[in-house]
Amino acid sequence: MKGNGRPSQADSAPSRRTRRQAIALAGGAAAAATIAALGVDRGQRAHAASGDPLIIGQGNQANPGDSTLLEADVDAAAFEVLNNDPATTAIGVAGRSDSGMGVWGQSITSVGVAGRSDSGVAVEGAGGGVGVRGISGSGAGVAGFSNSGPGVVAHSNTGIGVESRGSSGVGVHGDTFDGIGVRAQCLGAAVPGQPTGPELALEVIGKARFSTAGSGSVAAWASAAAVLNPAVTAASHITVTFTADPGRASVAWVERRPGIGFRVHLSSRPRWEVPFTYLIVEPGV
Repeated sequence: MKGNGRPSQADSAPSRRTRRQAIALAGGAAAAATIAALGVDRGQRAHAASGDPLIIGQGNQANPGDSTLLEADVDAAAFEVLNNDPATTAIGVAGRSDSGMGVWGQSITSVGVAGRSDSGVAVEGAGGGVGVRGISGSGAGVAGFSNSGPGVVAHSNTGIGVESRGSSGVGVHGDTFDGIGVRAQCLGAAVPGQPTGPELALEVIGKARFSTAGSGSVAAWASAAAVLNPAVTAASHITVTFTADPGRASVAWVERRPGIGFRVHLSSRPRWEVPFTYLIVEPGV
């Protein structure tokens, strides 16, 4: 201001700082003021108010009832965390909740939560209750894919390792091209040369359906009956049960035809048609 009381040109000139520069200066000042006011070391929780900058290397706590939203429009991760620690206990992302969900993922058309590992476990759940739970209205509750290891591994000390529910479809579904779709194993089960374990590898409550189970019949005065089922192998165990009085006839032996089916041979020719059911299973390896 000049001596005559009039404002000078320097006083009335508009600021040449851009909006971005102003925001940067304000953000830097706020961050510096926050760090100085907190007086905490690395690893301590930063009790910052909602709206303050995110402080890297420290815990950040918002006001009660507030949440943080990171929104992006990019064909990549909107938020990525990398942990280079070689320890097997190192964690990239951890989610915790006192009574609710630790991590929640939702997608309209794709995968809500995905886990990928080149050589280890893609997704692992452990706890005193349910290790991993998947609930879906129409699609897969839980899906796991792996090139060499388990797609999904879940462990529970006292509860359920994996629990999956479907409103109207399949609770658990396993697909494979040349391996095992779903395997149930009990580490305490009977093993040759080992003490007998009391636990079950598989327990089914309710009706069980097998594609290798079916029915057929032996015609009157016939000595044998053929069943077409390509699931039959050279090692298949085939159980045949008559569901009507066969008279003096009985099952003499079962002829396996791998890839085609089997043929039931009788001890004598029945005087009437005799229906039967069968179940084809494979021996353990």
